[in-house]
Amino acid sequence: MLGAVPNNYTLTVDIPKKTYKEGEEIPLNIVPYQRDARVVVTIERGQYIIDSFLKKLDGTQLKIPVKKGYAPNVIINVMMLQ
Repeated sequence: MLGAVPNNYTLTVDIPKKTYKEGEEIPLNIVPYQRDARVVVTIERGQYIIDSFLKKLDGTQLKIPVKKGYAPNVIINVMMLQ
């Protein structure tokens, strides 16, 4: 039955505040559900991907520099690879 199994694979992402200005860094606190996880991070606006990168999580905070093209609003999407 679809949806009968609980989702134990939650990727927790925390961004301390909602607003950042050009030149600041956005700190991402990512808690993966497995060790040595790799994530794909995309910076998106509407249907367009403005920026993307692949990162192996090593326990340090991931920081994204805010670029001029990110204003007025973007969405940060984090997807873990298995």
